[in-house]
Amino acid sequence: MELHETLRELAATSGPGVFEDADLLRGVLDDYLDEDAASTGELNLLVDAVRLGAFRMMLSTIDSGAQPARAVETAGDVLARDRGTTDVAATRWACAVLGYAVGRVGDADVRRFERPTSQSRPSAPPPAPPTWGPPVPSPVQSSGHSPVQSPWQPPPAAPPHQPPYAPAGYPGSYPAGPPVKPKRTGLLVAIGAVVLVVVAGVLTAVLLVSGDDDGKDSADDQTSSTGEPTTDQTVEPTDEPTDEPTEVPTEVPAGAIEGSGYYFTPPERWTDVTDEVVARDDAGQTDVALGWGNSFDAARANIIVETGFAGGETDPEVLRPTWERNMAGATGATPEDNGTTEIDGETAVGVLIARINENDVPIEQFGYLTIHDGDLYSVILSTQAGDKDAQAAFEELLETWTWTT
Repeated sequence: MELHETLRELAATSGPGVFEDADLLRGVLDDYLDEDAASTGELNLLVDAVRLGAFRMMLSTIDSGAQPARAVETAGDVLARDRGTTDVAATRWACAVLGYAVGRVGDADVRRFERPTSQSRPSAPPPAPPTWGPPVPSPVQSSGHSPVQSPWQPPPAAPPHQPPYAPAGYPGSYPAGPPVKPKRTGLLVAIGAVVLVVVAGVLTAVLLVSGDDDGKDSADDQTSSTGEPTTDQTVEPTDEPTDEPTEVPTEVPAGAIEGSGYYFTPPERWTDVTDEVVARDDAGQTDVALGWGNSFDAARANIIVETGFAGGETDPEVLRPTWERNMAGATGATPEDNGTTEIDGETAVGVLIARINENDVPIEQFGYLTIHDGDLYSVILSTQAGDKDAQAAFEELLETWTWTT
């Protein structure tokens, strides 16, 4: 019996609640599984999927109407990010296995992803030939360096309550993850360098709700409001003119920056750095990026707009918890409620994130989440704490924001 099938039996006998608590799950897995059923790395993956919230996010997005395959992929990507690994196939596999165990993901979706064991368990080396001379010191022992540790194994002595991953540039109280990149000098560079980590992927979980929209409208159109099949004959089109006005495309003013369904006028000395940002691996759902200066890295402050499908939701307050949870996971800091505002007539919920970056610079990030015409918009300013000029520029930009749809 394969691992995901064994876990399905575990859920049937112990109840699905065993997959809701990471510590409980680890203890049950150690007792329930045979020693050769799963490697330590695989067990760590499964437990981390629960501990870091990827499993819960996957179930939530499936409940919201997402296709299970898409939910698995996105939850796996989020888990890979939080664990500080690029092996998304392994993290997706872990999410799929847990989803199958509780009956939310099919067997085919599990088999799409290769078990990490198949790559991380090399066959045993052949026995060494007899030695006919004096023993030769091991090159590992003589080098004075510790052997490289498998990425799937836990660190030998991790401090308590240590998060599994914190991207470079975060406060020293959140060590872990991949090696920290060398620090770049300069206050302005330090501010710009931390922004993408905050906004990249903050809409990931919300975007999943678009999974099963295709086909629903066509089915609904074939029935009347009472649920009975429509028997009316098709109305033949006529050539008679109608009085409906022709929609005139919105004209974007000169000097404005246009995004997907909107435009705004940039404050003085702020420039469009979108191309510079989207070329990065951590750009997330970035639609437009603006920097106070001539480049993103040298900007005194910056504003990044992410866009995505709202999945039929019209109230940003409903999506606020997911949005805040994604930002908290990326920064290690807790977003605080910063009230609400209006962006060209649409209600926007606000947050404030305050933290210290790797260069001991206090950073403040002001974010707004709003919905317009079925799309979701996350707009975030990142600047040095107390920079009133940057905050004023942000408010000035929002006042010029205009929807084009």
